[in-house]
Amino acid sequence: MGEFVEPVQLQVVCQNLWQEMPRDITQITEQHLLAFGDLDRPLSKFYESAISAAAAQTNIYENALRQWCQQWLITSTGTRGIVHRDPQQTKGIPNEALDILATMHLIRSEWRSGAHWYELTHDRFIAPIRASNERWNKQREEKLNQVPFLLRQAEQSITMHKFERSLDTAKQALMISEENEEPSGMALAFLYVGKASEGMKRYDDALQMYYNALQIADQIGEQQMVTHLLETMGSLFQQLEQYDQAIKCYSYYIERLPDDPNGYNGRGNAHFALKNYEEALKDYNLALEVDPKFANAYHNRGVAYANLKEYERALSDYNRVLELDPFSVDTYSNRGLVYADLQEYERALADYNRALELDPSNADTYLNRGYTYLQLKNTEQAVSNFVKSTEADPKNVNAAWMVVYATMDRQRPGVEIAERLEVIAAIDLSQAESHICKGVALALKGKFKEGLEELEQAILPNPQTQDTHFWKGMIYAYMGRNQEAIKSVQKALEQGLPPILLKPLYWLEKNNPDFYEKSVVPLITRFNM
Repeated sequence: MGEFVEPVQLQVVCQNLWQEMPRDITQITEQHLLAFGDLDRPLSKFYESAISAAAAQTNIYENALRQWCQQWLITSTGTRGIVHRDPQQTKGIPNEALDILATMHLIRSEWRSGAHWYELTHDRFIAPIRASNERWNKQREEKLNQVPFLLRQAEQSITMHKFERSLDTAKQALMISEENEEPSGMALAFLYVGKASEGMKRYDDALQMYYNALQIADQIGEQQMVTHLLETMGSLFQQLEQYDQAIKCYSYYIERLPDDPNGYNGRGNAHFALKNYEEALKDYNLALEVDPKFANAYHNRGVAYANLKEYERALSDYNRVLELDPFSVDTYSNRGLVYADLQEYERALADYNRALELDPSNADTYLNRGYTYLQLKNTEQAVSNFVKSTEADPKNVNAAWMVVYATMDRQRPGVEIAERLEVIAAIDLSQAESHICKGVALALKGKFKEGLEELEQAILPNPQTQDTHFWKGMIYAYMGRNQEAIKSVQKALEQGLPPILLKPLYWLEKNNPDFYEKSVVPLITRFNM
């Protein structure tokens, strides 16, 4: 070949000429060379095929390779540049990919003065590379301009709880971002696909999408998105009761943002759910060290203290929350629980009343206020509150159960109450109170052994269920197991069962008179029943 002709360029041009010419041409003329022999076009196509091959074989974004070539192999004045080859990767691109470009003769790798360098094989590639990149960037920009619009639509659909629409829109954004190798758009799209999936209760899909977004965000250094995703995943893991996974997410969050109290607070909540109260307290304390005015941490620490029966500390934290946030419904409600445990029932009612002034639809507060009225032997007010709780939350089995239980009197009810309890149990079989309903319904039908088995299922997730122990005692008494019966009833009272709920014991006067005289009568007398 002549001095100024690169063999690869000649091969590329000839191949392109042959492919572009009509099939019936058997002889190449000067006119054909003018029509089909342009050099820029085939060199651009050659560059594009080389970039595509390197990207496919090494899983590197094509856009990254294109930008690398233009930034490092072409100078700002439009001449060939030269770049030093580093041991593993050169200016952000693995040498494996660059060696593929060298094998295809787009660039060459050679030793000069004891060092290894990369450069284009010929100056003639400069204009075709620039032209190809310009076309690529223009087409890419036109497509990527759609992504922010699609993601805004996805977010709006999530806000409106139209999760299927959001899922479709986010997937469109993801497809465009993937096709155009835009990692930031891909991360955001995965995030919204995850949120839509979570809204549709496809939790495994949601977690996978969040993980995909997390990997990309971490790779491109989007730390704000990384921490948002860790917090989102931690919250979902807690919702799914996968608390160990939640703790891991919040721990990674803390590593990245040690001065943000939310990470410690979230991890504390996961420890609390595992009943690791001391660990939870440590995290709440750390959150408050970072931000002494972080009301959520005071509230959650108060709940932890209450569970440890350190009531004065709990009250101190709840009071601090209300100084910072006088409209905290949960804090009024939880402080009411502490006052109720301390048998300061009027104070408890005052807090429940304030909570319901702020949020008249708070089902849990109605339920708690109902329990307090039971302690005050005001059955009418108690039942009224239990009814309001069921109206605020029709899926709350406990509230519906308490409507029935609180109205039970000295006369044993008929089968219609058993049937009503079966309907209540069917509201949500995952709730422990559904087992109580089924157990009591079976007992009312005389199926005591089966009733006991159901009540044991209620105790498994929550050994402190006072109702369960009382009704186990009732069934034991019907079965003549008197010693076990009185132990279960006493255990229910120790755990806080309002004495007014002992009324079903009157049923035993006919069925187990010996137990009634020796055990029930003393209880009735003791509590002035």
